[in-house]
Order: sequence, then C-alpha cells, then structure tokens
Amino acid sequence: QASAAKVLAVELARARRGAEEATEVAVASARRDAEETLSKELKAAREMAASEMSAAVERVVEAEKERREREVAAVKREMEAERTAAVASAKHAAAEELGAALAAQSTKFEKEQAAAVEAACRLLRQEH
Repeated sequence: QASAAKVLAVELARARRGAEEATEVAVASARRDAEETLSKELKAAREMAASEMSAAVERVVEAEKERREREVAAVKREMEAERTAAVASAKHAAAEELGAALAAQSTKFEKEQAAAVEAACRLLRQEH
C-alpha cells in the first residue's frame, strides 16, 4: 500500500504540474489574445477620433468661411447703400444748381427782353 500511495502521490504531483503548466499556457495565450484585442480596439479608437477631429476641423473651417462671406456681403451692401445715397445726394444738388441756374437765366432773359422792348419803344418814339 505504501508503494501504491507513493505511485499515487507521484501521479498526483505530475498531474498537478501538468495542470499548472496548462494553466500557465492558457493564461499566457489569454493575455496575448487580450493584448491583441486591446491593441486593435485602441487603433480603431484612434482612427475614429482622428476622423471625428478632421470632420470637426472641416466644420469649423466651413463655418468660418461662411461667417467671412456674410461679413463681406454685409460690407458690400453697406457700401452700395452709401454709394446710392451719395448718388442721390449728388443728383439732388445738381437738380438744385440747375434750378437756380435756370431761374437766373430766366431772369436774365426777361431783363434782356425788357431792355430790348424798351429800346424798340424808344426807337419808335424817336421816329414819330
């Protein structure tokens, strides 16, 4: 019986070492698998973050471009309004000047006409 117990103890020790080795192999394999999975997930997460960052940068650039376009359009509208007002003011001033010139010319013409009529009357009186 002692020899059977020794054989059994040796077999048990051998089985235990085999189980420990198998456990170490399984743990190492699981660790490698986990590291590979983690590495793949990290790579995918980095790529997704880079893609999202790129899209965000594009949105910011587009928004800034649109803002600048709106500012330029507003400045153009303001300049056009100022130009229109200046043209209207210049037209008004020219119309006033033309009106004054016409009035002066009319008065001058009336005076010249009156003087001519007066001269004609004098000539007629002198002849009679």
